[in-house]
Amino acid sequence: MTEINEIPGLDVVGRGLYLRPYHPYELKRVLFEHGALHQHVSRETNQTYVVPAGYEVDESPPSPNGASLNVVSIEESWERFQKKRTLDASVAGQSAAFSVSATMSQGNELREEQEAYYANRSTFVALWSLYIEDPSACVDIDTSSIPTPFRPESRDAYEAFFQRYGTHYVKRAWVGGRAEIVVTVAKASNMSKADIQAGITSSFAGVSGEIKASESESRARVRTNSRCTVLGRGGDETRLAAMGDLDRESYNAWIKTIRDNPQTIEIELAGVWTLLRGEPEKARALMKAYSAASTFSEISAVFRSEDLVYFLRGQNFFTYDLDSGQSMRERPVVELWPALDEVGFERVDAAFQIAGLDAEDPSRRKVYMFRRGEYISFDIATSTIDEGYPRRIHDGWPGIAFRKIDAVVATGLESIYFFAGGQYVRFNGRTGRVDDGYPQKIQRRWIGVTFDRIDAAIYWGGGKIYFFRGDQHIRYDIATLRADPGYPKPVVGNYVEDWHFFD
Repeated sequence: MTEINEIPGLDVVGRGLYLRPYHPYELKRVLFEHGALHQHVSRETNQTYVVPAGYEVDESPPSPNGASLNVVSIEESWERFQKKRTLDASVAGQSAAFSVSATMSQGNELREEQEAYYANRSTFVALWSLYIEDPSACVDIDTSSIPTPFRPESRDAYEAFFQRYGTHYVKRAWVGGRAEIVVTVAKASNMSKADIQAGITSSFAGVSGEIKASESESRARVRTNSRCTVLGRGGDETRLAAMGDLDRESYNAWIKTIRDNPQTIEIELAGVWTLLRGEPEKARALMKAYSAASTFSEISAVFRSEDLVYFLRGQNFFTYDLDSGQSMRERPVVELWPALDEVGFERVDAAFQIAGLDAEDPSRRKVYMFRRGEYISFDIATSTIDEGYPRRIHDGWPGIAFRKIDAVVATGLESIYFFAGGQYVRFNGRTGRVDDGYPQKIQRRWIGVTFDRIDAAIYWGGGKIYFFRGDQHIRYDIATLRADPGYPKPVVGNYVEDWHFFD
C-alpha cells in the first residue's frame, strides 16, 4: 500500500516561531494539536495528502503583500534594497498578523563596496495555502513565569518564555515555488536603469512575447557587467540555479517543476501574545518585551567622555559604562544638561570631540553640538555652555555650507569631517578652513560605507571610526581606507548590553 504523505506546509503551520530582525527564524513546538487525519487531493499536483483536523487547505489563496509574478525592481543603493528585504520589527511587535518570506534570511552577502544598482526579479507561484482553522484552539501555554507589568530587568524571564514557545506562531503557509534573481551592477559600468530593466525583463519575455533585438543586447550587457545570484525554494534546485544565466528557457523549465516539489515559500505570523486572550496584562508584557529586544530607534549623535559613551536620540539620551558594561535608562537630555534647553538645544543633530589633544588641553573636555544652523561648545565636566555660544556654523567653521549637519567625526585637529546627506567635507582646525576639493560624495571616498547618509559617527581611536545609520553600523579603518570586513552589521533591540559595538 502506498504511503500518503502529509501535505507540504504542515511542517511549519501551527508551530511557534522565534523571530528576530536580521536572523533566520527558528521553529519551536507545535501549538495547535493535530486532530484526526483526512485526505486531500490537490488539483495542482494531482497528489493525495493527509491533513489533520483543525487545519484547512485553500487552493485559491490570497496573495501576501508584495508577492507577484515577474516583477522587476531596481534600487540605487544597498540601504534601500536591504530595507525592502528586512523584517520590520515595529510591525512584528504588534498584534496584527503579517507575512514574511520563507527565504528572508538569504541575500545579505550581496552588498558591493562600490556604488552599484541592485535589481531583482521576483517570481511567486502559490499552489495552495495551509492555515489554522481556529486560532483560539491552541494548546495550553504555561504563563506562570511571565512577569507583569513589563520590566526591562525581567528580560531573562521573557526570553526564556520566547525560547520555549516562540515569539510568534505560524497561522498560514503558502506552498509552491519562489525565485528571486538579484543582479548587482556597478555604476561605473555606465549602464542605465533602463538598460538593466530591459536586460532582466527579457529573461522571461518568452512567456508573453518575442524578445526584441535591443532587449537581447541589453540582456547580454547585464550578463557581462553584473553579478547575478538566484535565491528561492521549490521546484528543481538545479533548474532554479540555472536561472542565473537570465535565459527565458531556464525560467520556463523551472516553472514546470514546481508541481513536482512544492515547498513553503511564505508564512503568515502573529505574536504569541495574541494567544493569551484571557490574560491581557501578560500579553501586553510579552508584546513590550519583544519590542524592547527587537526594535531599534536611530540615534542622532554619539560621543565618549572617559568610560561613559553618550548616545543621543531625539530629545533623549542614555549612557553605556565601558567599565561596568551597564547602561543607564533613556531620559530627556535637558534633565542632565539644563543649559541646553536655555539655548534651544534640547534636540541635538550631531556632536563630536576632537581626538589626539594633550591631556592638559582644556579642549579635551569640550563637546561640540550642532542644531540646525547653529552649534555650541559644551564643557562636559561642568555641564555649561562656553561664553559666546550658540554661534552660526559658517562663522565658527568657515567654508562649511551645509544647512544642516548629520554627523561630525574628528580623528585629529587637522582632520574634522562634516557629513550632510550624501556628501562630506574635511575641515582643518589648524588652518581654520575647509580643505581644497570639497565637498565630495561619501561613498566614493569612504569605501564600504554604503549608507545613503550618516545618522551619527564617532572616532574610537586605534584608527577606527564607527558610522551609524538607522539600525545598522559600520566600522571603518582609516589605515586601510575602507570598511572592515563583515560590515555593515545590524543593531537589534534597545538593550545596549547586546550591541557589542566597542568590544
